[in-house]
Amino acid sequence: MIAEFNVGDRVRVKPGHRHVGLLPGDTGTIIAVLTPSTGEEPPRYRLRMNRTTAGMYATLEADELEPKAPRLFALVRNAISRSGGRR
Repeated sequence: MIAEFNVGDRVRVKPGHRHVGLLPGDTGTIIAVLTPSTGEEPPRYRLRMNRTTAGMYATLEADELEPKAPRLFALVRNAISRSGGRR
């Protein structure tokens, strides 16, 4: 299953991507979700790259990306909500 991302998500470039200038493991932030006009193709994601590729922008497909880190805050918040705030 291909992951779906939202604007603001932090992602990492997977090995096997098809873009010159990016290395597997490079990270970036989703700044736009580009939906194809036909609706038959998966969306592409516009990224602002971080650190070694600072100032670089790239457009990648979902199968070339993976989440940078789990949404730990959301997981913890949901666990607290389900427990009624009990520890």
